[in-house]
Amino acid sequence: MATVLPYHGVTYRQNPAFYPRPQYLEQISAVLGPDTPRGLTSFALVGFGGCGKTQLAIEYTHRTNHYDAIFWCAAENSLQLSESFAMHARQLDLIKGDDVPQQDRIISLVKQRLLSLSVNGKPSRWLMVFDNMEPFDGLSSFWPSGLSGSILVTTRNKTLAKEFTKSQVSIPPFEPLDAQRFLLQYRTSGTEHTCQEDNAAEIISQRLGNLPLALDLVRHHVSASGSSYKEFLRCYGEPTVNMIHLLAILDVSCIPLSIFGADKEDMLCNGPDVEDELPQLQDLLESPVANIYELDTVVSELMDGSLIDRNVGSGSLSLHRILQDSVAHSFDAATRSRSFSKVLFYLNGCFPTQRDGGLLFEQWYLCEHYIPHIFSVVQFYRKNIKLLDPPVMLAEIIRRCAWYLLEKHQFTEAKILVRDAVEICKRARTSSNLLGFTRYRYIPRLLSDLYNVMGALEYESNTEGHGLRWAMKARSIRQELCLTLDLERDKSNGQLREALPLLEAVHEYDASTSGVNTDNFYRTLSLSICYRLLGKYIHAVDCSNIAMKVIQEHIGEDSVPMATARFCWGNLLLCMEDRVGAYNAFSMCFLTRQKLMPTHFDTAFTAHKLGAMALQNGDLDPMSLAAIRTAYLLSIVLLQSNQSDAAKQMRSRVNQALEAKGKRVDAKEA
Repeated sequence: MATVLPYHGVTYRQNPAFYPRPQYLEQISAVLGPDTPRGLTSFALVGFGGCGKTQLAIEYTHRTNHYDAIFWCAAENSLQLSESFAMHARQLDLIKGDDVPQQDRIISLVKQRLLSLSVNGKPSRWLMVFDNMEPFDGLSSFWPSGLSGSILVTTRNKTLAKEFTKSQVSIPPFEPLDAQRFLLQYRTSGTEHTCQEDNAAEIISQRLGNLPLALDLVRHHVSASGSSYKEFLRCYGEPTVNMIHLLAILDVSCIPLSIFGADKEDMLCNGPDVEDELPQLQDLLESPVANIYELDTVVSELMDGSLIDRNVGSGSLSLHRILQDSVAHSFDAATRSRSFSKVLFYLNGCFPTQRDGGLLFEQWYLCEHYIPHIFSVVQFYRKNIKLLDPPVMLAEIIRRCAWYLLEKHQFTEAKILVRDAVEICKRARTSSNLLGFTRYRYIPRLLSDLYNVMGALEYESNTEGHGLRWAMKARSIRQELCLTLDLERDKSNGQLREALPLLEAVHEYDASTSGVNTDNFYRTLSLSICYRLLGKYIHAVDCSNIAMKVIQEHIGEDSVPMATARFCWGNLLLCMEDRVGAYNAFSMCFLTRQKLMPTHFDTAFTAHKLGAMALQNGDLDPMSLAAIRTAYLLSIVLLQSNQSDAAKQMRSRVNQALEAKGKRVDAKEA
C-alpha cells in the first residue's frame, strides 16, 4: 500500500458552488483533526435529506491535508457499501481488476490494510467516510479499526449515529438569510440585482424550507433556462403550489393522477358524520386543479422546473425524495393540516370499498395503485403526530386497506397498520378537534370494526388465541352502542313526537322539489317508521308504499334497499296484526339478504325474526333434532367465548331435549 500513498478515494469533485458553513467544518476538524488524542475517532453529521450533510463531508475531504488516505463509501445499504469497498480494494491493488471475490473477503482485505496502517512504526493517518448511512443487517461487519484512523458519517438516523460514533452534530437547513444569499450568489448573467429578485429568492427559500439541495435544484434550473427567480416564481401559481404540497405527502415513486380526480360523493364515503362541524369541508373536497387542462398546465410547470417527472404510459408522476422532504419541512401549521386532510379525502375517494361485507379481490388492481400512498401517509402522520389532529379518516381508510392485505395474506403489514388506526381512534377520544366525526358514536363504531379486522387477521394467520380477544373487544363496544340486534330499541333518543314534524317537513320538501327518488327514499322510509312507532299505521303504509315503488322501479326487487324496505314492511304488518303478511315480508327480506350479504348481522337478525315468529305461530318444534343440533352448536360457541355458565345451561337443555325424545345418544350423534 505504501506505493499508492497518498490515496484520495473520494468519488465527488469539490463543489465550486459550495456555500460556506465554517462552524460545521470547524467541528469536524476539532474531533477528527491531528490534534486529537491517538485512537480511532468518529464523528457524525445528522439531519434529514437535503440539508447539506454530504456537501459538508465532500468539502472537508477536499480541504483537509491531515490524511494519507481517504476512503469514500456509499453506505445506504449493504450492496452499495460492498461496491465501495471493492472499488477501493482494486484502487489499492488488494484485488486484481478482473477478480470478483466474495463480499466477506473484500471487507476483510480493506479492514486488514487499514489496521496495518495504524501499527507501523510511523502510523499513516486515514479517514473513511460512510455517506448516507442507513441501518441494515451486517453494517457492523464493515466497521474498520485502527489507532490512526478517523470515521466521518452522514446519516438521517440519529439513533444509528449515536450507536456507531462518539460525537454527533445536527445539521439544520440554511438560515433564511443564508438561503437567500445562496440563490443570489449565482444569478444568471445579465440578471439585474433588484428588490424584486431579492423578494423572489426569499419566497422561494421559504417555500422550500431553506433546504440546500432543493435550493440547488431551483438554482440550476434558473441558470440553465436563462430566466430569473422572479420569472420562476411567477410560473408557480397557487394550483401548482397546492399540487406540490399534496405530492410531498404521497409516495414519490409513482403518484397516479387519478388520485386527484376522485368523485366528491366517494370522498365522503364513510366520512364525517357531522359535516356541519367541518366548515372547511368544501375546500378539502376541491381538487387542486379545476379541470384536465389546468392539470396538464400544472404538471408541465412542475416538469419545466425539474421538480417532478411524468412516468410515460402510466398516467403517474414521480418526485425527488429530497424535494419531498424539503417541501414537507417548509409546511406551516395551516398548510400541513390542510394538505394532509385533502390527501386523506382523495385517498378515501379512490380506495375501493367493500360492498355488504364482500371481498375486494375483484378490485385488487386498484388497491395495488393506492397501497403505497396509504403507507406514505401513515409515515407522514407518524413523523408529525404531535403537530396533527388525530386523522379519523385515515383510520377508516386503514380499515379497508387491512382487509385487502388480509386477502393477500400480508398479515404482518396489515396488523401494523391496524395498530396505528386503533391508536388514532384512542387519540381521537380525548381530542377536541375531530373534524366532523362524533366522539361517542362514529369513533367507537370504527374502533369496534378495527378490533374485528385485527381478530380476523389473527385468525387467518393462525395466531395464538385465533383473534378471540379482539372479537370480544369488538362485541363489548357494539353492546355499549346498543348494537345488540335489538333494532326496536335503536331509535336514537326515542323522541318520536319531536322527530315527526321534522321528518314530515323533509318529506314534503322532497315531494315538492325533485320528488321521492333513489337519493332520498330512505327519508320517506324513516317517516314510515316514525308513523308506525306512533301508531299511525295508515300514514305508515302510504310512506312505505312510496319508498318501495321507487326501489322497485329504479333499483330492483333483488337489492339490499328492497330487503330493508321489506323488513320495515314486515314490522308494520306485525303491528297491524297481519302475521301472515309479515312472515312473507320477512321471508323475502331474508332470501335477498342471504343471497347478497350472507355473513352480515342484518341477515342473522332477519333469520332470528323469522325463527321467533315461527315459534309464536306454533310452526316450530323446539324439540326437533334439527333444533337440538343448533342448540348444541350454540353451546360450543358460548364455551369458546368464555361464557361457560351459559354454555352449561344450553348443554343441559340439549340433554333434556334428547331424553324427552327418547334418544339414548349424545348430541354429536344426534
